[in-house]
Amino acid sequence: MIETGIKPEHLRVELTERALLENTEIVLANMKALKRLGVKILLDDFGTGYSSLSYLHRFPIDVLKIDRSFINNVHEHENNRAIIKTIVDLATNLNMATVGEGIENAEDAKLLQKMDCAYGQGFYYAKPMPASEMERYITRKE
Repeated sequence: MIETGIKPEHLRVELTERALLENTEIVLANMKALKRLGVKILLDDFGTGYSSLSYLHRFPIDVLKIDRSFINNVHEHENNRAIIKTIVDLATNLNMATVGEGIENAEDAKLLQKMDCAYGQGFYYAKPMPASEMERYITRKE
């Protein structure tokens, strides 16, 4: 085992709905083991796959990641806003957080924030970068 010095409570593991539903018992056992260590579990691309509500209570999920297909220009699509708000409310009622994926402009970021989406990710905040650049990016002074 390689020691990284990272505390488990600072780690996040992202799973897709498909991963949850294939080899369910093995996945559930592994998720529970990770949770015992303090690792947070995120469900990626929520709303695009099976999106069955029946598994949400079975698995120890901390965060629902709202798929980018609902986020892209959300301010222009009323139906997407309704879906996002429903996912945020569902997550809140299940004591989960939400992440909006694929945020590319300030207008979408502000709207998601107004809709109580706790977190966001996308090019609006930063483009993907190697780990070697990450520390400088996080600690830069503006």
